[in-house]
Amino acid sequence: MARLNGDLRNIASSLTSGLVIVDRELKVTRYTPLAVRLFSLIVEDIGRPLPAVPTTLPVPDLAGDLDATIRSRESRMRELSSDDRDLLIQIQPYVGFDDEVLGAIVVVLDVGDVADARRAREAAIHNLRQVAESVREVVWQRNAANELVMITSRVEEIYGLDRAAVLADPELLLGSVHADDVVRVRAAMASADRRWQVTFRIVRPDGSVRWLDEVAGAAQVDGDDGMVIGSAIDVTEAHEIARLAEQRTAVLDAILNTADTAS
Repeated sequence: MARLNGDLRNIASSLTSGLVIVDRELKVTRYTPLAVRLFSLIVEDIGRPLPAVPTTLPVPDLAGDLDATIRSRESRMRELSSDDRDLLIQIQPYVGFDDEVLGAIVVVLDVGDVADARRAREAAIHNLRQVAESVREVVWQRNAANELVMITSRVEEIYGLDRAAVLADPELLLGSVHADDVVRVRAAMASADRRWQVTFRIVRPDGSVRWLDEVAGAAQVDGDDGMVIGSAIDVTEAHEIARLAEQRTAVLDAILNTADTAS
């Protein structure tokens, strides 16, 4: 028994997570040194209810979670955060050799590095979306299954479509493409390298026709290289100017040809 207890103490002290064991009355029966990341435990706290022990971070309804775990045998998990610390606690049933629930085990993990990485990722995504919203183009992102996962609010100005409706039903975008341009747009989107540039017309809900220039290319996002990011800009004015220039050039050519014939 002494050897087994020694082995248990050595195993517990080698863990990189904190561990607290409580009985069915939620009284502390054993804990490891790293448990003090959350619980301000001292030797005299053995036999004291864990919810009565001061904590370094607030733990909402600890007693309720412990009771629920002991009754249901289901593990529970909570994330705890402050300005400078991020912890994860997992509460699981402590089961004896005869399969009787004797209490609960509280595992305390320091997830600061993971939380920092997640916050950095969320900040980067937020910044990207802020930049995307500030440009004239409508910017979008599709995953490997060609599902629309992001589109900027500029879609409402350019397409005349509600952004939330487009996210719920991305086919609204293709449904706006002019009937004479649909085949060409579909062919561009089906390119093997998932990279394209295509100019096409759309018909807005009010019946007006606009010319768009869309550029897209494959990109790796969060390790997923199946993503495609694209943007479309309204080039109606430029297209109209080019069309008028062509007309004027044609008229000038006709006048010059007439003058040459007359001479």
